Amino acid sequence: MKINPSGYQVQPFFPLVSGKYYTGPHITLSNSSYLVLDDTFVAYPFWLPVAASFDRMGTRSVVAPTTSGTARFGVYRDDGTCYPGDLVQDIGDAQEQSLLGAEGDKLATVSWTLPPDHYWLAFIATFVGGSPSIQGCVATQMLNLMGLNQIDIAATTSLTRDAAIIGSYTWAPGDDLPTPFPTAGMSRSAGTASTALLPLIVLRAL
Repeated sequence: MKINPSGYQVQPFFPLVSGKYYTGPHITLSNSSYLVLDDTFVAYPFWLPVAASFDRMGTRSVVAPTTSGTARFGVYRDDGTCYPGDLVQDIGDAQEQSLLGAEGDKLATVSWTLPPDHYWLAFIATFVGGSPSIQGCVATQMLNLMGLNQIDIAATTSLTRDAAIIGSYTWAPGDDLPTPFPTAGMSRSAGTASTALLPLIVLRAL
């Protein structure tokens, strides 16, 4: 905790601004879209050093499925081993987001206050028809929170890092997100600076 010249404690984090969108601190936007995979659970770290309230959670649809498509979002608390553990917040049945329609924001209305902790933002979707996609992002803005897989820092084009937890999980609209986060079928997704494409998952500060 930094102490400023006046003697007041200063949190090592800028305050969250109402109406702004936030995601993992290791995430930066990509010009590429993330191709949605049916029944595939994705989660990546979200560090929150100060208590904060949020009123939206979601993503941005780019290409819609042709027949049907639904997405669900949630927040997990880290289990102490750099892995998502217990479910903290789930957007719920009524706020599941349809992936049909024109390109645009897919945001669930929530009313959450999260205490300081290490969290994971989670996303899962199921669809029928076509190849839907949403806004993509990459974990290249900083040395990844999940650790490097090699230390050849000069080889930036091939430097690999774990970017997220990804795996197959059977889910249907109306199903609650599982708690704790599943381990069977899940793996740490490793990629290079150019290949670790992830779905953008955001929370909007209240």
